[in-house]
Amino acid sequence: MTAFMPKFCPRSECEGATSFQFHKKGEYWRKCDNRFVQRFLCKTCKGTFSTQTFRFDWRLKLPLATLDLLRGFVAKTTQRHMARTFGVDRKTVARRLDQLGAHCEAFHRTRMEERYGRDWHELWAPWKQVDDQAAANTDDQGSPASAQAQPTPPELDQPSGWWPWSLVFDELETFEQHHIHQPLTVPTLVVRGSLFVVDFEVGKLASRRRKQAEEEGRAPRQSESRLACQKVFGRLGRLVQGRMVDGKLPPIELSTDKKQGYRKWLLQCCPGVVRHGRVSSKRRRDALNPLAGVNLTFAMMRDGLSRLVRRNWAYSKKAEKLGKHLWIWVAWRNYARQASNAERWHSPASLMGVERRRLGLAELVQKRVFRTRAARPLWAAAS
Repeated sequence: MTAFMPKFCPRSECEGATSFQFHKKGEYWRKCDNRFVQRFLCKTCKGTFSTQTFRFDWRLKLPLATLDLLRGFVAKTTQRHMARTFGVDRKTVARRLDQLGAHCEAFHRTRMEERYGRDWHELWAPWKQVDDQAAANTDDQGSPASAQAQPTPPELDQPSGWWPWSLVFDELETFEQHHIHQPLTVPTLVVRGSLFVVDFEVGKLASRRRKQAEEEGRAPRQSESRLACQKVFGRLGRLVQGRMVDGKLPPIELSTDKKQGYRKWLLQCCPGVVRHGRVSSKRRRDALNPLAGVNLTFAMMRDGLSRLVRRNWAYSKKAEKLGKHLWIWVAWRNYARQASNAERWHSPASLMGVERRRLGLAELVQKRVFRTRAARPLWAAAS
C-alpha cells in the first residue's frame, strides 16, 4: 500500500504553494475509528497537519455515521427518523446535512471545472475530427461514402456515443413553511440523455395570495425566479465562454418551456452560445416530450428527498436547508447512482466523461475539497 504524500500545505495562510516541502512529524492514535494518523510539518509556515486534514471526516466525532446518514438523505428519510435509527442526536443529523451539502456542492463544481475547464479542447476536439471526417467522406449526392460508424474516443468513456451538451431546463416549485404564502422555485439544468444535473439554484417566490398575506401581517416576499434563472444561465455561459476550437463554440442546445423571460435571460447571460428550443408546458408529459429529462429528474427528486414530498411534516423550514439537501442528492445522482437500469455500470457523470467510472458512495465523501488551493471556478461565481 502506497503511503500518503501531501501535495500542498492545507493551511490557507501558508505561502509555500509553489515550492512545498515537508517532513514527517510523528503520528497519533485516532480513537473514534481506531487507526494511526501520520503527522507532517510544513517547512515554509512551520505548521503541522496530518493525513486526516485531507479527509472529509476531519474533526468529526462520529465519522462512521457519515455513510449511513448520506444514504438516509437520498432515501426519503426524515432527520428525526435517522436520529432514532442510527442512535445519534437530531442536531448531529442537522449539522451533517450542512457539512455534506457544502462538500457535495464543492465536489461537483470542482469536477466540472477540471473536466470542462482545462480539458475542454481535448474533450471536444475528437468529436470535431469525427464530424470533419464524416463531412469529407460525403459524396456529391450527400450520402456518406462509408457506412461504418466512427468509434467513440476512448478518453471520453461514453458508452452511448452521443455528444453530451443537449440540455433541458425547467423550474421545480416547492415551499418553505407555508405552501401558499412562502413558495420556492428551483430552476434546474439537466443533460437530456444521461440526466446529469449540471446546475440548479433555489429562489423564493411571492405569495400566491398577496392580499391575504397582507391582512395576516406576513412579511412581503419578492419573486426571485428571474434572479435564480439568470444565475444558472450565467454559470452555463461562463462554463463554455472562451472554450472555442478553431473559432467555433461547442454545439449546445437548450430546451425550455414557453416562459417569456427565458429567451431574454439567455440572450443576456449566454449570447451566441446556445440554440434555444421552446416547448409548450401543456404538451403531454411522456417520453416523447423534449422536456422529459428534466421532468423525470424532478420526479426522482420528489421520490428521493423527504422535504419535497407533498403535504407532509418533512417540508423545508428554510430555503437554505433545501439547497444543501439538493446538493447531496445531485452529487449522489450524478456520481454514485447508476444512470439507469440499462446502464448499471455507469453513472451520469461517467456517461458525460466527467468521471472514468461510477464512483462508490465512500469515494464521494472520502477527500476534502480545499477551496483555498483549488480556486472556486469562475463559472460557479454568483451572477
